[in-house]
Amino acid sequence: MNKKLMGLAVAALYASGAWAASMQTFVVNVGQGDGVLLQTPGGKRIVIDGGPTTSATSAFQAFLDKKLVSTVNVMVLTHPHTDHVYGLTTTLQRKVVQSVYDPKQSYSSTAYTNFKNAVLAEKCPYIKSYSGDSYSWDSALTIKCLNARSNVTDANNASVALRIVNGAKTLHFSGDTPTSDAQNLEEANYASSLPARF
Repeated sequence: MNKKLMGLAVAALYASGAWAASMQTFVVNVGQGDGVLLQTPGGKRIVIDGGPTTSATSAFQAFLDKKLVSTVNVMVLTHPHTDHVYGLTTTLQRKVVQSVYDPKQSYSSTAYTNFKNAVLAEKCPYIKSYSGDSYSWDSALTIKCLNARSNVTDANNASVALRIVNGAKTLHFSGDTPTSDAQNLEEANYASSLPARF
C-alpha cells in the first residue's frame, strides 16, 4: 500500500466505527492493498476495493459473508493495481452488484481485463468516475469525488478519492494517491474539502 493523502491503518482483522444513525465503516485487513465495506444509514452496501487475492476464502470475501452481504449496491475500484482489483473480481462473481465506478484508466493487465469482463458479465451500470463528481448513493450522505483521472501514466495518481460526509462525521478514501500528489486536488479547487474528522 503506497502513501496516501489520509492513510487507513488497521492492526486487527478489521476496524469498525458507527457514524450517525446506522452508518458503519469496516476496513478489512487484506494485507497488501485495500478492502472496505460501508453500510449506509439507508441500508446500502458500498464496497471500495477488494484486496490482492481472487480466493473465495480470502479475508475480504470471508468478511462480506460474515456481514451477510448478498448484494453490493455500489462497487468502487479506486485504481486497477492487483492489490485493489483482484478481490473485486471475485466479489462480482459471488455477489449481486448493482453498479460499478472506476476511473477507467488506460491500463493493461490480466487482472484488470478479468475485472472488466466480470463487470460486463454482471450487466450492471459501469460508470467512469471524474474529479468533481457528486454521488447520491444514500440520501443521508454527501459524497464527492475529489480525484479520478484516466490521463496519467501512474495508476496510483488516477486513484478515485472520495469524501463521504454523514452529519458531523467525514471520511476520506484516497486509494493509493501519493502524498506528493495532493497538489492535484488543490489545483482542482477541492482543497477545502480535504480535512476529515473521524
